[in-house]
Amino acid sequence: ESLPAEGRAFVRADIEHAGRLVRHVRCPVVRAAMSGEADYVCLRRDKTRMEIEERSTGRRAVMPLPLPGEHQAANLLLAAAVARAAGIGWEDISRGLDGYRPAEMRWQTELVGRITVVNDAYNANPLSMAAAIRTFREMDGISGRKWLAIGDMLELGNQAEAEHAAAGRLVASLGGWAGLVAVGRFAASAADSAVAAPAGPGCGIVIKAGDSVEAAEKLAKLLQPGDAVLVKGSRGMRMERIVAKLREIVSDR
Repeated sequence: ESLPAEGRAFVRADIEHAGRLVRHVRCPVVRAAMSGEADYVCLRRDKTRMEIEERSTGRRAVMPLPLPGEHQAANLLLAAAVARAAGIGWEDISRGLDGYRPAEMRWQTELVGRITVVNDAYNANPLSMAAAIRTFREMDGISGRKWLAIGDMLELGNQAEAEHAAAGRLVASLGGWAGLVAVGRFAASAADSAVAAPAGPGCGIVIKAGDSVEAAEKLAKLLQPGDAVLVKGSRGMRMERIVAKLREIVSDR
C-alpha cells in the first residue's frame, strides 16, 4: 500500500496470498512464478541451472543457481525480474550470479576436517527452517550421514509450540537422518514431535541441549568422517557457536 503509483511491485504469482497482495497495490505489478502464468516463469531447473522465460519478449535465458533449493530458485527468479526492469541484460545477470557468494551464516558450506558443515545460522522462521531442512535432505555429495542441529525459532508468540512441533514432524516425515540435536526450549518441542511421529522420529538419535555450546560438544562425539550437519536457528540462539566449536574439536578428523 505504501508503494507510489509510479512504483513497481514484484510478486510471486504462485504463492497462496499473491492475489491478496496484488489487490493492495496501486502501481504496476510484475509477476514471477516457478510454474503457471506470469511475466517471468521458470521453465525448468536442475540443481545448478534454471531456464527462465520472459513472456513480454519471448526470450529464454539459462541462469546459474548459486544456492540450492526451490526457495532460492524462486528468489533468483524475482531478482532477475527486478534486474530486467532496471534495464540489465541477461548476460550481465548471469555474470553477476556466477560471482555470487553467500553472506555470512547464510548457507555457508565448509569442510571441518572431513565433516561438511552447512552454516545457515543467521536466522530462522518456520518457512526458512522447513526450506533448509528439505534442501539439506536433498543435498548431494555427502558420503556419510546427515545430522540436524536446529535451534529455537524466536518471536513466534503463541504459535511457537505449534510451529516447532511442525518442524519436528517434517524431520520425521523426510527420514533418513543420523540424528537431531535440538537446542533450546522450543526446539525441544520439535524433538518431542519427531519422536512422537507415527512412523518414528526419522533419525537414529535425538538429543536436547540447553545452548549451542552444549549442543556442539554432544554432536562432536557422534560425528564421523564423511558426515554432514546443518546448523540453523534464530539469531538470538547464536547457533554459529556450534560451527566454531566443531572447528576446535573435529578439525583433525
